[in-house]
Amino acid sequence: MSVQRYSRLEMQAIIQNILNKPVTILPIGNHELRRHLVYKVKTEDGDFVFKYYYQNGYGGREISTLKLLENSSVKHAKLIDYGTFGQDREWLMMTLLDGMPFDKIKSHLTEDNLIRLYETMGEELGKIHELKVFDHFGSLKENGDFVKAYDNLSNAFMANNAYAFKKIYEDKCSAKDILIMAIKKIEQNADTLDEVKEPRLTHFDYSPRNIFVHKENDQRTLGAVLDFELARPWDKNADFCHLILRDFPENPSFETAFFKGYKKYSSLDHNFHRHLDLHMLNLCVGVCSWAEHLAPNYYEIALNKIIQILNSSKNLK
Repeated sequence: MSVQRYSRLEMQAIIQNILNKPVTILPIGNHELRRHLVYKVKTEDGDFVFKYYYQNGYGGREISTLKLLENSSVKHAKLIDYGTFGQDREWLMMTLLDGMPFDKIKSHLTEDNLIRLYETMGEELGKIHELKVFDHFGSLKENGDFVKAYDNLSNAFMANNAYAFKKIYEDKCSAKDILIMAIKKIEQNADTLDEVKEPRLTHFDYSPRNIFVHKENDQRTLGAVLDFELARPWDKNADFCHLILRDFPENPSFETAFFKGYKKYSSLDHNFHRHLDLHMLNLCVGVCSWAEHLAPNYYEIALNKIIQILNSSKNLK
């Protein structure tokens, strides 16, 4: 089904119709990725964030997760309202936060401030992972029910990969042979994930671009974890991949600080290293399935990591 793409003026009219009041909107999301539209909405009664989802499933995951976090100590934006419009596309409203994304300000911070932020990131992720043990693996609907419940992770994992793998096989891409080798390596090792017996809430995109920071006593501190549109009951080890791929290589102190914070609330599984290469390889194949033209720098980072894992991993068959 084709998806209606709305202009800024069209979205303003839609939001005004939902709220039944005049609004002014300002784009604040990564709209070029074409997953969703995010706006700061100004009204006479106050300001908030409005998020419209282009792709099915994203809204349900985020809404259900924000509900789960409502009474937790995890720092997050609060859910105000949600619903559907157009082609039954989901939308939500949440509180507007004071601050800015961590990745937008990283280069302006001292190393000490950065280390403290990474430690706090670890703390918040530990809280998320310890929030609940689920009965099954898979994505959630807005009401907390599973879209499809999986008893074992390997089946959920391969089903989740189907679209990206199909896209790589069918599309023209510059490194197709390497990506197909990576897919086959993933398929050969997927059954090892059945060692994971406890589905934990997993953010699935945990990185500085989804961390909001604000100023406090001349330091930047973590204000909220954002963007739970990919979150699901899964193997919590998958949540370390974005940081290991892009952040920790620039400074080993960031990794040390992060895991110091994480271990205050959660522990690393005994299969942490066994599964990390598989999750990392899977993440990078997923990135390469869409990023070559939309985010070429990210594509190169992911492709180089794939080559490294294929050439050197001792944790994969």
